[in-house]
Amino acid sequence: MKISVVIIAKNAEKTIAKCLTSITEQTHPPHEIIVVNGHSTDRTREIASRFPVKLVSSPQRHTYGLSRNIGVKASTGDIVAFLDTDDFANQKWLETVQKTFSDGKIGVMNSKRIFAYTNNWFTDLKWNRMGKKGQLLDKSTSREPWREFGTSGSAFRKELIQKAGYFDEDMFFNTEDKELAIRIFNLGYEIKSVPDSVIHFRPASSAIEWLKEGYYRHGMGHGTIRRRHGKFHPPLLTPAATIITVLCLLSFFLLGFWLLIPLLLLACFFGALIKTYRYSRKTTKPIHCLVYVILEALERNLEFLGFVIGYAFPTKILRRIARH
Repeated sequence: MKISVVIIAKNAEKTIAKCLTSITEQTHPPHEIIVVNGHSTDRTREIASRFPVKLVSSPQRHTYGLSRNIGVKASTGDIVAFLDTDDFANQKWLETVQKTFSDGKIGVMNSKRIFAYTNNWFTDLKWNRMGKKGQLLDKSTSREPWREFGTSGSAFRKELIQKAGYFDEDMFFNTEDKELAIRIFNLGYEIKSVPDSVIHFRPASSAIEWLKEGYYRHGMGHGTIRRRHGKFHPPLLTPAATIITVLCLLSFFLLGFWLLIPLLLLACFFGALIKTYRYSRKTTKPIHCLVYVILEALERNLEFLGFVIGYAFPTKILRRIARH
């Protein structure tokens, strides 16, 4: 069984060498390594060409789905495994992929992901101190194996990618992997999470990146999947509290119900205080936790907004608006 590894790259000169080195040092060598270069303006192409890879290019305006499809179509293996340029794999990753797909019922494989590159207060707080020894918690179940699915370290049977209709090339919000996995699952194949298959990956590296991820991936992306497959639901508690807050403020300005304002502020204060206390017990960083609680409330509202937009509009329209 031949395994093709596909990596999509854009301006990744800082990490691509480590990524490719981890693949060339596998106990089970890949059949081929395909790097899909997305018009990088740095030394990405030059560094990649030092390794035994097949370099292909994606169009100027591309999406993750479009670039992954280019890699799949350029591959000649039976299994297509994916890494991002800021990932690196444990030495037995492909050996585990080979063993997993010896079972003909498996259509998609998901690896255990461990956080790497956590180097500022936000990433240290969120991914190290508030996580479980830096490891991504796998919340997927046998009933919903796609819930925590991610492209990093995943592998697909190539014939099933083709049969399911490839990745959606209009999805620009980084959930094309989950959506394709669900389509393959609906064909009657299993999605298996394999804890022995380990990938190190870079999580959201700043508060701004985390907020964008909430709006696009967990918001728009999950909204699109909800519309198509009936999976996932948006956060409700924080957006509901925000809506109530806005209505209370409007009632004060329009109707003069001034008593609602101090009650509202008091409720928000105690809610933030309780969450901050709960987080600071794990992290011993109360000030950072308070900032995080505020950011978390903003992230939940952005996720809800993105979910509604993703649910309401087809991906082609959203991509046209975003000009991807």
